[in-house]
Amino acid sequence: MRITTNMIYDRNLASMSKVSERQNTAYNQLMTGDKFSRSGEDPAGMSQKMALTKEIDLFKQYGVNGSLLENSLGHEETVLTSLNSAMLSAQTLIQKANNSAMGSEERSAIASELEGLQKQMFDLMNSKNSQGEYIFGGNQSKTQPFVKDASGNYVFQGDTGQRNIQVSPTVQIPANDSGFDLFEIVATQNFVLDTPKNDNILNGMSDFISAMRDPTLSESDFQLAVSDATTHMSNARTKIDRGLGELGGRMNSLEQVMSSNDGLSTLNQQARAKVSEADMYEVIAALSKEDAAMSASQLAFSKISKLTLFDYIR
Repeated sequence: MRITTNMIYDRNLASMSKVSERQNTAYNQLMTGDKFSRSGEDPAGMSQKMALTKEIDLFKQYGVNGSLLENSLGHEETVLTSLNSAMLSAQTLIQKANNSAMGSEERSAIASELEGLQKQMFDLMNSKNSQGEYIFGGNQSKTQPFVKDASGNYVFQGDTGQRNIQVSPTVQIPANDSGFDLFEIVATQNFVLDTPKNDNILNGMSDFISAMRDPTLSESDFQLAVSDATTHMSNARTKIDRGLGELGGRMNSLEQVMSSNDGLSTLNQQARAKVSEADMYEVIAALSKEDAAMSASQLAFSKISKLTLFDYIR
């Protein structure tokens, strides 16, 4: 077959074009650190990279969820600890009031202290988290859980729901506790109590404060009021202690899950790097090789392009 000048040019240009393409690929790998930038370069690799990136992003979101959950649980723990402290103070005052020698002025003074503690507890039971949601409202996080109605009774307006937070592909952890479970129905079956005594700790305190300020109340009725208040406060503290225990369990579970997530996320990142990140030593070596190939091709093409028919005759 006769080799024409055009064929020589075309072959050399095609050769330099391929070398240039490989050079560009190596330059891109050097600049970006990636083995490939388009799915056409490595369809299987791109598919793996996308799947691993999705997993990594999911674990990042779980990390955000976990941080928010940790904040919420820590906030609730602080509130319940403060409530427990206020209840302990109230319990001490109730026992102090159980003194037949105490006069009406002294009882009134204790009643005023109990009112202050009741107000403190009311505010704590209506606490909000860092997102502005009521902690103890159940699923009714935008509704104040405890209010005082026209009759002077403290009423729960929330529900018994819990807001679960996804912290791993298979784990959800409750972010809150309902005020109904923590603060309502604090009497025991050993006592037959009338409404509103058999409901929440705030109403139980109101009843005892009224008894403390009632000068006509007989000693036996006052002793019954002391027994009721003692039972309410003791049972309320038991519920708070149980709630704190459950919170501690959730916080421990969250810590374990987040630690596991960190390990899995690291493995995914390493796998993605292996699939999609270029080996810089190999890239530099390939780039040097292609630069040399391009120089050789250009030199050869330059020499061939200068040849004429007379050069061949010689």
